[in-house]
Amino acid sequence: MDFLREEIQYLSDIQNTGYSLDGEEGEQSFIEECEIESSESSESSHVNRLTPFFLAFAYGINIEVPLINLSTKNYLKIFYAAAHAGIIRIVTDHSQKPLQGHKHEITSIATDVHGMYLVTADAGDENALHFWDGTEGKLFYSIFTPHKQYGMAKIAMSPNAKYIATVGNEPMPVVKFWQWTYGREEADGSWLVPKYYGRPVKVCFNPNIQEHLMVSFERQAVFLEWDPEESELREVATPELRTKRTRGMITGCTYVYNCHECFASLDNGTINVYGKTFFVLPLEERELTNNKIYVKTIKVSKYPITTIDTVDEMVVTGDGNGYIKFYDKRLKLLQWAQNFTVETIKSFSFTPEPRKIKLKQPLEFDEDDSFRNTPDYEDRSEEYETLYAQLVPSDATLQKLPFIVRNFFVVTSGADVFAIDFVNNSIRPVVTKVVSIVTAIDVHTERPYIAIGYDIGVLHLVNYEDNKFILESRVPDETATNESGMEVKNEVAVLKYHPQSLILVCATSTGSIWLLDPVLLDPQHEIPYRPSKGNVLKLCFSNCGNYVAYYDSNKTVCLFHYSSAFSLTFVGKVRAHYKPLTSIIFSAYEPPRLFTIGEDRVLVEYEVKDSCEDEVLNVIHSERISQSAIPISISYLPKKPTTKHWDFCLTDDQFKFRTINDQTLMCRSVSLGPTYGCFDESIVTKTEILKSDENYLIFMNSTRIGLIKLPYDGNPYRYIGITGHPKKLRTFVQSTDGKYLFTIGENDRTILRWEIHSIGVDYLEKMGGDELQPFYCLIEGGKEGWLYKEMEDLFYYMQILHQGANTLLPRQVSDYISISEIPDLMRACGFYPTEYEIEDMIVDIRYRDFNETGEIRDQASFLEFVKLYINHRPVHGISVDALKSAYNTFKEEEEIDEPLTREAFIEGMCEIGEAFTKPKLSKCLSVLLHFDGNQDYKQEFFFLPEEIDFDFFLNDMLGIDMNRTNVEEAKVSKNQADEDII
Repeated sequence: MDFLREEIQYLSDIQNTGYSLDGEEGEQSFIEECEIESSESSESSHVNRLTPFFLAFAYGINIEVPLINLSTKNYLKIFYAAAHAGIIRIVTDHSQKPLQGHKHEITSIATDVHGMYLVTADAGDENALHFWDGTEGKLFYSIFTPHKQYGMAKIAMSPNAKYIATVGNEPMPVVKFWQWTYGREEADGSWLVPKYYGRPVKVCFNPNIQEHLMVSFERQAVFLEWDPEESELREVATPELRTKRTRGMITGCTYVYNCHECFASLDNGTINVYGKTFFVLPLEERELTNNKIYVKTIKVSKYPITTIDTVDEMVVTGDGNGYIKFYDKRLKLLQWAQNFTVETIKSFSFTPEPRKIKLKQPLEFDEDDSFRNTPDYEDRSEEYETLYAQLVPSDATLQKLPFIVRNFFVVTSGADVFAIDFVNNSIRPVVTKVVSIVTAIDVHTERPYIAIGYDIGVLHLVNYEDNKFILESRVPDETATNESGMEVKNEVAVLKYHPQSLILVCATSTGSIWLLDPVLLDPQHEIPYRPSKGNVLKLCFSNCGNYVAYYDSNKTVCLFHYSSAFSLTFVGKVRAHYKPLTSIIFSAYEPPRLFTIGEDRVLVEYEVKDSCEDEVLNVIHSERISQSAIPISISYLPKKPTTKHWDFCLTDDQFKFRTINDQTLMCRSVSLGPTYGCFDESIVTKTEILKSDENYLIFMNSTRIGLIKLPYDGNPYRYIGITGHPKKLRTFVQSTDGKYLFTIGENDRTILRWEIHSIGVDYLEKMGGDELQPFYCLIEGGKEGWLYKEMEDLFYYMQILHQGANTLLPRQVSDYISISEIPDLMRACGFYPTEYEIEDMIVDIRYRDFNETGEIRDQASFLEFVKLYINHRPVHGISVDALKSAYNTFKEEEEIDEPLTREAFIEGMCEIGEAFTKPKLSKCLSVLLHFDGNQDYKQEFFFLPEEIDFDFFLNDMLGIDMNRTNVEEAKVSKNQADEDII
């Protein structure tokens, strides 16, 4: 149900229009058609898309992807990557235009020399090249999976926007050349890179001849050339260095306009020069060629050169000490900037258009301006920038000529982005700084503030309405060691605001609990609370705000009482789970109740009000809530007007949603959760009621966020989601009004702010239909398939059996069967539930209408039976690994690799798990193994071999043939054989 579905359909329609014209007219026709079609449909598609979340703002920048400067004279504009979105940032008014369309993290971006077209690329199994309009940020063309399952590491666009060059992310990369304006889905040429060249670093086109390109790898620079007549991309030169002493890792490369030479920067502070000859060659002496040789290596810095580029026929470098240096074509130093930044330069980008400067002396002015009033006078003063000659910096030559360079942006290793006007000696930050990997976030409950915690112990406060940075703070440094004696990093693990935002609780990875001022973010005490030594994993407040509880990595649950004096009183702690905990929650009502769930499949309730003198947290209830599924998350559902109790929504590792009564701890219903399509990759790990509308539930799995409409009943058309983060999602939080959702990912510097639109779920639900229509897609073969027909026949056959198979009375066929018939009916349909699962199904039907009618049901309709079958059966069947795990439960740990003895197998079947008598086991095994002997022989199990290995268990007992062909193929083969015989 990913929002990319409609986007991909739209783009595929564009690609299938058959644009294959050659020449300039064909190129222009294709681009114009795409732009017109995109502009006509963009508004309507934006409204009709089923996307539940629209990316409103991205905090942070991917510093590994070089920034692109799109500024003009009137406003500052940049383009960069943040997670899986491209961001067009208007610096002048602090606004953003996110470009959504990638599933994976963007690895490279490019543009033409004027910034008219933008292209973004990612790496992964479903990678894509997306082309955007540089002015409005509209997507108008895409190339899907250009590098199969690996994606792209680097891309470049020729200055005239005619060509695209991509370098794959494969173990042995492939360079591909695209004449993308022709609308072809396959590359026009490719070149295989030797493995020992290292990872790709940069691709650049020659601004003089745009069929020439230079591809730099860590250990080698390669020169390629596109032959339009032969339609071939061929290697022209692979220059070898003459001495090993000058070798280092290449960090970048560049051509220079109107120059034979090109350059590659290295991490040892040197620059490799490549050219046609060993001597300086005037440009007009010979025509330019891409057949380069290694000329020399020049040491220009004692720090590693991290990036290199060209502007106005100059070579520009950035190094590891934050210096930006300008050189002429002979690598003679002209000017340098070392007072602006102090961190490593990751990338820089200059304004596309050169500055138009008019120099004046301080006393120079026009004495007579009467000519300005003449009819023939044309005022062009706005086209030029007037500067005083004495205030303009000079270069480092003996002539001390005025040094005028375009404005540019710089990205540092600390994720700072600065706008620099070198001529006027000005610098200012332009992007909200994300200093390190984001580990925790929370939203102020009364003001539009978001608190951000980092893995280096730093805290930020940002206003998410005007997107302005407010202040920075730091958790006091402290050292701690884990159980292995290794030092633990002091990172912010959890941030949680008080329900009335009286304080902000900050938990660190060392197990410390700090109380911070909710706005100033400074600690309110000198010594932290540390009742346990484990890493705090999750923390929550009670609704009244009087209690705080958390659990840590040592399976310890701790409870505090909060007073208005900015202090916590320790109530107690306990380890009530023997396996790691997965979630903790306070009740949604007063007086507060505290619950936890864990991997031991147990839900535990703790005593909250009465503290113990021995500082031990008492356990009130401990109830097993699942037989095999591990509970992952728990949240409260909205209370229904017709009920007096509250229900939990509990998700597990089997893609199920369970509704549990918080008084009786009884499972009231089991429903199929987000499972198929883009949701089959991982289970739901967190749920939360939408604050702006309690009819919807927000959920997330490993990479996606979504909305599900309540009540959930397994209908796949009642939920929808999108990619919330290209890496693993860490958590999400809502704004107080429920208008925005904030997400962060593992090991990432980006925070994404999404606008929530629940109308998309309503549209999708209407598309699904009524009654059983949305469920047909979950049954093999659909409505006309063999399984659905079999379910219909068996349902009515159960009524015949209930009335008696040999009766002579008229049959009374109804739409209901007794719920006692449901277990046998499930088994007849291929689902073999345990006694525990049968009880869940019976309770699901028996108490389905109890809240509304107060009556307990004893019958189920065919519609309810089908939904029950879909919701309760294993989502993806029973795998061989699951059977192997069940088989190994009969063994001791030291006997895992040995076969089972007959006695151990019989003992395990009869004594482990649910009750199973020996006579019943004997009867079942004799049927499965086709044994027809005397009763005593069956009771003693002598028909079983003395040792039962897994192959015998799988093939002979269960009758599973791992080598059998597909059922449909077998049917076709059989039908074909019958026809041949006839």
